Amino acid sequence: MMVLTVLLMVSACSSQQKQEIKDSGREVGETTRNVTRDIGHATRDATRETGHFFRDTAKDIFGDGSDDGNEEKEADGNDE
Repeated sequence: MMVLTVLLMVSACSSQQKQEIKDSGREVGETTRNVTRDIGHATRDATRETGHFFRDTAKDIFGDGSDDGNEEKEADGNDE
């Protein structure tokens, strides 16, 4: 009985109302897609900047990684 009532209500909608419902749904979908894209881009950019910050900070603390590892050997005089 309930299903029949819902079908009757849906079929009673005018074609104009059905088109408005479709257009509203399309607009909501487009807005959601745009917002999701913008959030994704902002997240990507923030992640990139955070990575660069930590990379640069690590370089300041530990050096740029161009060392060949022989500093300790030269300081000790050991050739092991």
